[in-house]
Amino acid sequence: MKNMELIRIELEMTQADTAAALGISEYYYRGIESGYFNPSKKIRDKLQSYFGLSAEMLLSNRNHILEILKGGLQYGS
Repeated sequence: MKNMELIRIELEMTQADTAAALGISEYYYRGIESGYFNPSKKIRDKLQSYFGLSAEMLLSNRNHILEILKGGLQYGS
């Protein structure tokens, strides 16, 4: 499970909501979350801006969401 999925779940957002906010299809977003698709630089930039975290952190499989969230999470900026 990617950190971005854990964060999205913590924020009580659906994949459809997140995809719409990023301006991409839900299918593409699901593929990124599952690791099936590698997002383009443009989409990585959108992810970073939206979640306020680096693409590397969002796309990693480290599963330590509590550490990520400790400093506060801002999204939708």
